[in-house]
Amino acid sequence: MNNVYEPESLVNAERVTTTTLIGTVAERPSQFGNCFSVRTSDERNLRVLNFNYENLEALLERNMVQWPIEVLPLSNGHCLIADHRIPDEWYNDKLCSSCTPPDLLPPQQKLERILDLKSGRRKETKVEINGQSMVVVSYNIGVQPGIVTVPYKVTVGEPVLRDQMTPEDEEKLVTRYKDIEVDSKFYGRVFPDGRDNNDEQ
Repeated sequence: MNNVYEPESLVNAERVTTTTLIGTVAERPSQFGNCFSVRTSDERNLRVLNFNYENLEALLERNMVQWPIEVLPLSNGHCLIADHRIPDEWYNDKLCSSCTPPDLLPPQQKLERILDLKSGRRKETKVEINGQSMVVVSYNIGVQPGIVTVPYKVTVGEPVLRDQMTPEDEEKLVTRYKDIEVDSKFYGRVFPDGRDNNDEQ
């Protein structure tokens, strides 16, 4: 697919088909929530990479948007929500590392993956589930994560969100590199091996 996207590339999503089932915070919008897939008007099942289900549910309940919702297909199995009615703060800051195949990740998230693999924090294991090749990702939470921010600053830190850090947290942070900002996030990740596989029926 051409990497230059135009408004004509958008298609309508008509409903949610599947979601993951993890515990989430109640307040919305939030950067944390369940992943989900949508059914489009051209009869594709696409995994949404830049939005979480609870944010979408809250938008619908508040009548801020209604179906259909516009999405941008990135491959046969993945898309981005791209609806002009949705305020910026409702979108995720990053693509979901659980659902996004490595080749669809933006450069800074590709670097995060490499750093986590090299440090031993991340391990990728190929498995077959229901006849489909998948990559299961496991994490060693005892290893500090490599977090990359534009312009590609490599960062590590304690397991606490940056905006929730206290002065004491700041003093505890230890970095592996010089002259970098320190940050930290933790994820559990599973993504399809091959972005053009439609992983849902």
